[in-house]
Amino acid sequence: MRVTTAIAGAFVLSPLAKTRYKTRYLTAATVLFAFGSLAPVPSAASDKHGPPRTPVSCAELATDPANGLAGNSSVKSVNSQIIAAAGANVAYCQVNILFGTSAIQNINIRVGLPLNARDGGTGGVQGAWNGRTQATGGGGCSGSVAVTGAVNTGYVGSGSDTGHVGGNCEPGVNTDGTYNLQFINDFIRNGMKAQVLFMKSVAKSYYDEKPAYNYWSGCSTGGRQGYVLAQELGTELDGILANAPAMYWTRFQTAQMWGQIAMKDLVGAAVSSAKIDQTNASAVAACDANDGVVDGVIDDPRTCKFDATANICGAPTAPATNCLTPAEAQAINLIWDGPRNADGNKIWFGLDRGTPQDGFGLNGTQPFALGVTQFHWDEHDLAFDWKTVSRSGYPQ
Repeated sequence: MRVTTAIAGAFVLSPLAKTRYKTRYLTAATVLFAFGSLAPVPSAASDKHGPPRTPVSCAELATDPANGLAGNSSVKSVNSQIIAAAGANVAYCQVNILFGTSAIQNINIRVGLPLNARDGGTGGVQGAWNGRTQATGGGGCSGSVAVTGAVNTGYVGSGSDTGHVGGNCEPGVNTDGTYNLQFINDFIRNGMKAQVLFMKSVAKSYYDEKPAYNYWSGCSTGGRQGYVLAQELGTELDGILANAPAMYWTRFQTAQMWGQIAMKDLVGAAVSSAKIDQTNASAVAACDANDGVVDGVIDDPRTCKFDATANICGAPTAPATNCLTPAEAQAINLIWDGPRNADGNKIWFGLDRGTPQDGFGLNGTQPFALGVTQFHWDEHDLAFDWKTVSRSGYPQ
């Protein structure tokens, strides 16, 4: 199985940098995994056993126990129906599964299947199907049950809500300060693992043919999910596209708050977006030519040593508009440097010079919502106020 990671960022590589980039990242991101699966969901890997069966209708998927859904002890409810073509979306068979092995586990899974020959599908290896599956991930603290994108291109598509509706991760902590481990584990791993296995099993039943290849595609949270699948369900997938993976979730989300704390301590409020954008533009202008090509992009941000104090109002190098106070310049320099502990050692990464910030929801007037939630997780306290954290207290 090949796992491909797309590193987020807007930069162009010079020949030397390309060599270094490929050596450090791309080869490290192309790896093989072989780990276990998730019971009691039926595994497609075992579908080769038993007598051959003919393709079933979409309606029968949810009603005939032979298809592995009706009567399954881990399926709380299931329905299936043909969704008519609408606009650019083709007709397909939609299966909705409520999965749970306990009263408090409720994971909604959707599988979309191009119509098989029995339901009138044509043009593929079986009906309208291309013989492959594509599971997709969520974003932020949300899952996704969207399947039409995959189905419209001939794939069996699937999605999951990861066990909760909406993008709120606050229920990860109970009101008494204990962790809601069911919520957390369904979000971290259980939701997409059940999604993948049901997708493959349902496809096998509907087409009477095992998928030739099975893929995962996700970005941010979906990228993180891809890495978990590679580690914990690797033998069930042939390829994983893990874009901009939000890995090391607890530290990564805690780190989203560093800029807010630096600005609060030094400025008393967030630095305006216009000033942050101007300082980033000044950094790009100062370092753009480092790679020998002036194209509006810092090729390797690590080579850029631009100091935000150059933009302090009254300095010869200050811009005509959106110049900085000394405190604002210090705060931006700290954002670029990243958080350090009392010994001066880095404990997480800074934001690269030239990287848009407020446009990604970072260091704006309001903090990144998942960072605030992570502070609640960190402190086991839904009422914890991040504003009580100082730069000196942040490492703890």
